[in-house]
Amino acid sequence: MLTPRLVVSCLALAFAVATPPAQAAAPTLTLACIWDTDTLAMEAKAFPGIAEVLTGRFERFPPRYYEMRLERVRREVAASPANLALYDDAGAACDRLKRSDNAVAWMERKAAVLAAADQSLPATLEHRYRLHANLGTFLAHRWLRNGAPRDNMEDIRRAESEIAEAIQINPDAHFGREKYQLAAIRWLIDLPSVEDFSPPTFVVPAPLGKGDGRVNAADAVRGISGLIVLGDAWESVDVHWALGAALRADGDSALAKLARLRIDELVSAGKQSLHPAFDPHQLLANPGLEGSRGGGLYESDITAIEAYFKRARASADALQQRRWAFMEARFVEGKHPDTHNDFWHGWREPDPPAHPWRLLPPRESQSGVLAYGAIGIALILTAYCWIRARQRRAARRPVE
Repeated sequence: MLTPRLVVSCLALAFAVATPPAQAAAPTLTLACIWDTDTLAMEAKAFPGIAEVLTGRFERFPPRYYEMRLERVRREVAASPANLALYDDAGAACDRLKRSDNAVAWMERKAAVLAAADQSLPATLEHRYRLHANLGTFLAHRWLRNGAPRDNMEDIRRAESEIAEAIQINPDAHFGREKYQLAAIRWLIDLPSVEDFSPPTFVVPAPLGKGDGRVNAADAVRGISGLIVLGDAWESVDVHWALGAALRADGDSALAKLARLRIDELVSAGKQSLHPAFDPHQLLANPGLEGSRGGGLYESDITAIEAYFKRARASADALQQRRWAFMEARFVEGKHPDTHNDFWHGWREPDPPAHPWRLLPPRESQSGVLAYGAIGIALILTAYCWIRARQRRAARRPVE
């Protein structure tokens, strides 16, 4: 029997479903979980959808952006040497400009200032975490930029130690993404043999519905996509392979196909896996990346996804060019987003190409469908109960 209590429960369920889940708010394998001003700004925004991540529709900045920041920070450090956040901005800017020695040097300067700070303050602990996180990232990048020499592993081993220490201090930072950065670093240190290289990924997610102790697939999707958006893994074959494997394990066959298309694009552009004995063309011959529950994609589905990828990549590249041209014009005027609140005045972000919704519903759209359905059911039940209540009152009313 339908009662007011049941209706209230249905409405509560509807509004719970209507509340979208948190979105996840990378030869090169950039292992970035960098902490600077941009990191904090990015994490305050809605994280791009996975389709946008895989097609390159997320914020990236031109070299002049970091050069101007570095010029400013140098002056401010001279005036306020105890301002620890400045060292992070300087080190991150150097790393983005691929000046790894300078990036590491800025963290060494921060360590010296941090040693003299009051260790009992929460802010000091936070900066200790950021020091380890940034230093580990910069050391890993320096090793990679030096050619990833297997006969000189000092930087990458130091990087492992620093990132592990950062996670020990703050395991939930970057929404837990640093554990995937650490997994990638350990994969680089102890590369599996080619015979054991199946799948060729630094993260092995558990298949959908399997609780076998492996990494949770949905968590891996969020974490690995963070290496692309918050780092510089946009051109990494290995990171996109790992993301595709996680998507496949999570049952997102269409998005896994998008990952495959991005890998195709990278390999065609000459990008390589960091595994020295692995031919990235083997990635293209492996159909497993496109597997899914339900037996895989129909040919018509694949055609629609490929068409979307082509449109979305062209749109993302055009947006990037327009955005950088807009920024460069402001730089000439001496303006920078750090110092001029009106920097983005006049900029309009064009809408992205529409997803082939049937195949690529964003997670927020999926939750929206469930939400509207639940709300509709609740409203119907409410109306039904209201009508029945009026009928019962009318039946009890005495006849005059």
